[in-house]
Amino acid sequence: MKQLSFVFLFAAVMFTACHHSSGTHISYDPLVDSTWVVSPVTATAPHIVLIEEFSGQGCAHVPYDDNVLDSEERNGLATTIAYYLKNDSIAATIPPAGAAYDLRSTIATQMATSSIYDNCILAAIIPAAGIDRIPAHLGGSNTVAVPDGFWQIDIYHKINEGADSLNLAVASSYNAGTRVAIITATVTYTRATAAQQNLSIAVVTDSITDLQADANGHIDSSYVSNNVFIGMVTPIPLGDTVLSTMPTKEAGRVQRKRYAYTLPASFANGTINPANCRVVAFVHAPGTGSDYHVMQAAQTKLAP
Repeated sequence: MKQLSFVFLFAAVMFTACHHSSGTHISYDPLVDSTWVVSPVTATAPHIVLIEEFSGQGCAHVPYDDNVLDSEERNGLATTIAYYLKNDSIAATIPPAGAAYDLRSTIATQMATSSIYDNCILAAIIPAAGIDRIPAHLGGSNTVAVPDGFWQIDIYHKINEGADSLNLAVASSYNAGTRVAIITATVTYTRATAAQQNLSIAVVTDSITDLQADANGHIDSSYVSNNVFIGMVTPIPLGDTVLSTMPTKEAGRVQRKRYAYTLPASFANGTINPANCRVVAFVHAPGTGSDYHVMQAAQTKLAP
């Protein structure tokens, strides 16, 4: 292996980067940032589609739509982050009366109103979803927020567009005593590129059982919600840069980034089981020319 590496320890960041968080339990803390070149260059892995679902506990369409997304995830074709919007002016975002959990998040709303989605989510009927953050061109509209009836066909198109120019791997170790996860993301370029990429990492939780509106006009008292967004590990909303000072990333170039994330002891008025949490990482365009498309996604258990 031809290797060129450098390590930056960001002690000061631990004290200055809290503005990236919406609460004391979420901090942006890049511990190690290193790069080198591998030879021979590995083949590009199949593309995993990123689905960013904008949802609500009071939305009657969610149970059906979750089944659509779950089928793609079970096939290993996609990974999902479910953002529950915090907006009292939209009834579908409000939890049913008597719900034990309130899955809404101010960061979820911040993502929906960011330049990525151009505030189109809050003006539309939820659920809606971003599929690899690529405009769907539906009915002449250039929207990145895809209505639920178009999810399957849009996911199918993204899968068949083929692999990109890089691979992504993510790993996590977890200390139950401190509730700190050390999350490592490794980006490997399989073709030379001069384009800029960013890395975003989210933490989600599965298996939250609570009240949920359903399509029959009833309230399901034992609905299981998965992919529920807890927090962002990287800056909001555009993530962390990948080799931003390197004009061209040659084939075989690797960058590894390592972060510390403290899992909150409670979430949405309830407790969090670390065993039910996952880390979702994705590499995407940084927004130049309104391009935010996702090149690759990966996921792993937070507490293996």
